[in-house]
Formats: sequence, C-alpha cells, structure tokens
Amino acid sequence: EDLHNVTIDSIFKYVFGDYTPRKVGTTESENAKPSEVLTKPLETGKADKVKSKTETPSEVAAEDAPVVPKAAATDKTTGGHPASETRAEPKSVTKDPAYALLFDCDGVIVLTEELHRKAYNGAFEHFNLKIKGEPVVWTEEYYDVLQNTIGGGKPKMRWHFGHEGWPTYRPEGAKEDVPVPIQPEEQSELIDALQDQKTVLYKKLVSEVAEARPGVLELMDEGLGRPDVAMGICSAATKAGFEQVVNSIVQEDRLGRFDVVKAGDDVDKKKPDPMIYNMAQELVNLPPEKCVVIEDSLVGLRAAKAAGMKCIITPTASTAAADFYAECADAVVEDLCSVTIDSLFQYVFGDYTPRKADTTKSETAKPSEAASKGGETSKADTTESKTEKPSEVETEGIVPATIIGGGLAKGLAAMNPA
Repeated sequence: EDLHNVTIDSIFKYVFGDYTPRKVGTTESENAKPSEVLTKPLETGKADKVKSKTETPSEVAAEDAPVVPKAAATDKTTGGHPASETRAEPKSVTKDPAYALLFDCDGVIVLTEELHRKAYNGAFEHFNLKIKGEPVVWTEEYYDVLQNTIGGGKPKMRWHFGHEGWPTYRPEGAKEDVPVPIQPEEQSELIDALQDQKTVLYKKLVSEVAEARPGVLELMDEGLGRPDVAMGICSAATKAGFEQVVNSIVQEDRLGRFDVVKAGDDVDKKKPDPMIYNMAQELVNLPPEKCVVIEDSLVGLRAAKAAGMKCIITPTASTAAADFYAECADAVVEDLCSVTIDSLFQYVFGDYTPRKADTTKSETAKPSEAASKGGETSKADTTESKTEKPSEVETEGIVPATIIGGGLAKGLAAMNPA
C-alpha cells in the first residue's frame, strides 16, 4: 500500500531468500527468512505477524512490504525489463562515458513509415471511417507531410480530424455508423480505438516485411562494445509498436546492452518537443553537447536540436526533400554503411581523439579522408595532415557515407553561421 516502515533490509530479506542484513549484531529472529515470517502469500492479503519482542522490519504487515508484479520482474523483452524502461543493464559495458549516441527508431533503425501509413489506412477501413461521406485514406504524399510535421500517431490523427473534420465510424459488430463524436471524451475514445487497431496491423506488417537499414546494426554493435559511449534508443512511437520493431530487428541480446531505451509512452510530450532527449541526457549523466542523435526527419531533428544535441540525419525516401541543413543538422548521410563511432565523433566533435592508442596512420585519418564524393564510388583524395579539421576537408566529404543535399559546406555553415 505504501512504504511506511519499509526498510532496505526488509525489502531485500523479502525478495532475496539468502539475504543477510548488513548490521553485525542481529538476533536469530532478525535473520529469519521471509518465508519464516510471512504466513500467507502476498496476493492473499495481509501477512500475519510473528509474535516476537525483537520483531524485525520483515515482520511488518504485508501491506507495508513492496509488492512487485511478477510480469515486470520476468519480462523477457530486455532481459528482465520492459523495452521502454530506462535501465542500467548488467550486460551494458558502459563505464564513465564521455559521449552518448542516441538512435531514433522508425526511419533510422528500420524503414517503417510506409508500414505505419498502411496500418493507419487499415484501421480507418476497419472502422469504416468517413468524413463528409468519403472514406478516410492517407496518401503517401499526405503522410509525408504529417510525419515531417507531427510526432506520434495519436497527435497525427487528432490534427487531421481537427483540420478535415471528425469522422463518422462503425465499431466492430455494429450495424450502423456512429455519429460524429462531439465531446472530447468521445473523440479520445475513437482515437484510442483506432490506435489500438493500427498497432495490431502494424505489428503484423513489421513481423512480415521489416528489416534493418544498412549499417545501423553494425554501428550499434560497435557502440555497445565501447565503455566510453552510452547508447540509447529514443522513439516517439507507442510502446506496443516500438517493442515489435526492436524485438524483431534489434533483438533481445543487443537490446539488453543499451543504457537507455525510451518509447513515446514514457514522455508527456512527443517530438519535436525535446522531452525524450532531455530525459535520456539526464539518465546517461552527460551534458547535451556530448550527445549525438541519429534521426531521419525534421520532427526528430527539431527535438534533438531543442535538447542542445548534435544531430546526424539519415533521410528516408519520404523525408529526403526536407532542407535539414536550414534547421542546423550537423550532417546528412544516405545511410550508416561504413560509418564508425570514431568517424562520427571525429566529425561532430573537433577535439575528439580515437580511443585506440596504437592506431596506424591510416586508422587515424580523418573520416572525410575515406568518404566518397556525393554519390560517386571513387574514394576522396586524402591529405597528409594528421590533424586535419573537418572544415579543411573536401566540400562533399563527411563520415564514410554519401552526403546528401549540398555537401559538407552547408553542414559547416549550419554549425558555424559566422
């Protein structure tokens, strides 16, 4: 019921059968195991107290003991934690991190936006949604606008209905349409029902066709092996859809080594609000300027920049037309193929030094020296300077990937307007 009279010893003695209180002069009754104290299981109600003059904290009534749901303790999604719960996993190798690398999910880890659109349209069809007698259908072009303007599925629907008009609909099993919802409670109920149905359809699509974007899992694996880099995933997606993606694509073992994993349900405000990135920054205990975000849309870029972080964009077909440099993206790359932690951090942090102490000349070459020119397959000519700064490299080079939308010159101009 509450934490009155609950102590560290009483908690640990209850949940750990072999726990021994830290204080030295304990009596026999104090060292009794929880099973010797609690006469009934927690779920049956209050536990009877053992009559003893030296009653220990573990002998208090069951309502004073912490009751932890079994499901939360045994969730296999992330080795014992729900996927969207922030944690310091035993599997994580992070120790005194100097930097953080945070991944968005949809569009960065996997190309899911078209799957989202199809799932929304499937939900609209399922409920026979109509506005002014016409079926509600989101086209590719229209959804591109939505995803580059509004973060989160429910806000997208609320925005659409607010501008186009609220629809009539037919609940499953009903013979007639329900009139346009007028009251806020009715509107919220409709959006919740649509989102639930959309999630069912989306999870099915993900399990059937989704695959990781090129290079993303390799970059994750490198970062997860670095004790000096805190790793995180921060998605605006609802927990159910998010978990389907990370479980299918990132997979359990890899996911269990991340330091921060957050979904849209974990914050009150969705991207472009910076709340989710502010939360991640606090949890990794690093200043925002030491955090790098990988995003795919203007919505995500705005969230990262509002949080004071560096942001690399890997656009999708539906977001590639956006002018990311105009909103201060630090770089825009086609994908993460050949991108390494060192090449990424060397570009965004001018004073970054590769972690390996015995690097060769070729290994310590700046990332731009290995980059391919704006879509060409030939390698850029390298310079002889070992201390070459990003601003001194070719105008179309960046981390080892193909630059989009005007090359490095725009990126540097965005970073250093003067």
